Amino acid sequence: MPYRIALPEVITFLSAFLLFQIELIVAKLFLPNYGGSYLVWGACVVFFQAVLFLGYFFAQYAIDRWGIELYRKIHVGLVLLPFLFFPGRDLIVSYSQNQLPLVADVFIRLLATVGPVFFTLSTVSVAWQVWLSRSDLPQRNNPYALYAVSNLGSFAALFSYPFIFEYCLDLSQQLVIWRAAYFVFATLNILAFVWIKAKDHDGKKEKSEDVVITRTDVLRWLLLGAGGVVMFLSVTNIITYEVTPVPLFWIMPLGIYLAAFVLNFKRRAWCPKWIIKGIPFILGLSAMLFFIVQQTIFPVVISVFLLCIMLFLLCMYCQHELISHKPKSSRSLAFFYVMISLGSFLGGFLTSWIIPLMSINTVEYLIGLILIAAVRVLDRREKKFNVFVIAAMAGWAVLLVGWPKVFTHYNIFGILLLTVALWLITRQLAQSRWALVVSLALIALASSNLEEIYKRRPFIYKFRNYYGIYEVFNGRQMRTFLHGTTMHGVQLLEGQQKSIPLGYYSPTSPVGEIMIENQTTFKHVGLIGLGAGTLAAYGNPAQAYDFYELDPDVYRIARKYFTYMDISASRNEFIFGDARLSLEKNAGKIYDAIIVDAFGGDAIPVHLVTKDVVEKYRRHLADHGLILFHATNRYLGIEPVLARIGQALGAYVGYKDAPDGGFNLSSIWVVMTWDKTQFEHLVADKEWKAFDPQRIAAYPLWTDRYSSILPILKWDMLLGAIKAFHVLSWQKRI
Repeated sequence: MPYRIALPEVITFLSAFLLFQIELIVAKLFLPNYGGSYLVWGACVVFFQAVLFLGYFFAQYAIDRWGIELYRKIHVGLVLLPFLFFPGRDLIVSYSQNQLPLVADVFIRLLATVGPVFFTLSTVSVAWQVWLSRSDLPQRNNPYALYAVSNLGSFAALFSYPFIFEYCLDLSQQLVIWRAAYFVFATLNILAFVWIKAKDHDGKKEKSEDVVITRTDVLRWLLLGAGGVVMFLSVTNIITYEVTPVPLFWIMPLGIYLAAFVLNFKRRAWCPKWIIKGIPFILGLSAMLFFIVQQTIFPVVISVFLLCIMLFLLCMYCQHELISHKPKSSRSLAFFYVMISLGSFLGGFLTSWIIPLMSINTVEYLIGLILIAAVRVLDRREKKFNVFVIAAMAGWAVLLVGWPKVFTHYNIFGILLLTVALWLITRQLAQSRWALVVSLALIALASSNLEEIYKRRPFIYKFRNYYGIYEVFNGRQMRTFLHGTTMHGVQLLEGQQKSIPLGYYSPTSPVGEIMIENQTTFKHVGLIGLGAGTLAAYGNPAQAYDFYELDPDVYRIARKYFTYMDISASRNEFIFGDARLSLEKNAGKIYDAIIVDAFGGDAIPVHLVTKDVVEKYRRHLADHGLILFHATNRYLGIEPVLARIGQALGAYVGYKDAPDGGFNLSSIWVVMTWDKTQFEHLVADKEWKAFDPQRIAAYPLWTDRYSSILPILKWDMLLGAIKAFHVLSWQKRI
């Protein structure tokens, strides 16, 4: 029966595809119900990694204890078990009424909804590799190739989701397709149970095949498992915090990580030898790129491209080393994957949960390099430091400090000089067992100080938490508040003009004009997003301002380093937590104006700009009131999405942009109101523009069940800077 040969590959591919898809679907379902907090996504990621590890561990333990013949029956039972829960029942996610901490509540609800099916799917890859190795199929001699198929399934799920499933289908339709696919998956497993037998080895043969697994083997698997995960997560963080938080870029690092597994674990593994031989140089170049990206000498797309290229080389090394040091006995196959999974879980937990609370920069990237460099220590005999190694370490220190002072802009000569110097330095460091690890560790310790040199803006305060990296710095008689690459507010340091709101919120900005004109009519104002507290400066004693802010640390920074809230004469109240959930708790609040300014730069909190949430805003809005959305975005055109929502809800929707100049920074704002007189006044007297209804109708309607950024991507902005970038430029521009 030829179809027996393809069955393990099809089942393994489908299980990985379903596992990855349900991660994305459930996380998207949970966000509106818990708010758009990073903790929601962070809790989901840690939950999935933990259950994946438990699935691997269970499969390994059960097969070792009861043998593959009995486990085949257990496996079929596991596959059928989820029909008692989801996908056998509808997946219903409702607002939580528990008083538990958010993370604990997310964990409990994930367990109750997708826990059983996710656990089942997580056992498939390991179980089927053992099953295959003890079957009569021709590919039994290389069961590790199924791991490449598994990662190919994950890769396919990752890239098909934003471009096909999320773009074409809402969440309800996605779940229908997913449930149907799981039914197919279960059917295939039952057929495999009938058609593909597997036998346990006899005791004598197992003993003869036994190969001792050393502590070095286990440590290597753990380091490589953790190193790859830390690298792809840290590159994602760098792209988000230091380059640009465009959501489409976030899938690239994970896709590269999965692709490296596919290439190295497939039947004919592929990894160029120069990557393995050149890993010291690749590690050194990656460390330098960490700082150069922050120097912003490259356009955004090129910075992302370079980070992804280095990530690919590092992941290729990690996965090549894993497959090269796999157990020689198939009896240890499951344990091998358990250790990789444990390393991945620990790496993910460290990067997502621990480091953000212990650092003020994305030092996890350098920690990932240290973990990978440490693997090489396991393969080399002891070699002591000598004068040449110490000289190389000193040379690297000089290069790190001197580069940004000599080459302040892109310079092809400087790049070539850097490349040659690093090759010579890392070649010498590779002669010692610990030199590269020690050098990277010292760079990690000094990373915050080095960042100041490369960014050329000494900060007076820097802080990191789960929501990102915050910086406050002075320059040109002005204080600036940054959240990643997004400006949260600016203020003059001295003089009478210190009390004038600046930036996106100046008196000549669209929002500033409205706030000044309506100081007597806006009695109650709701503001979603605090920033530096700039809009508080417009408040007078007859007004009450309610600020909804997700992160309490933003309030602390704005209060300490800016004086807008001190200047404010209004009665100000600060409500911490996700604005959507906070508004639900304040059901009786009615506002004359609601200002939505919670966008973290180019990343859009989708749950705050859907038809469902705008309906909630309207319930809190007075009849004559209006909703203002800050729509400034470099790479996403959110304005037509907001107009489409307003059109669906019968609102009058307009927009106005303001150019750079004076106290004002270029910005665009969208207004939504159900008061015709109010809207006509804005259009006739304040130069607001109405949207073209026919153009707006072409855009899909965003709801809690559907959203996609693909139709609103500004490809010309993403790619335009590349056209002006001259690769061969050699003149030093200062």
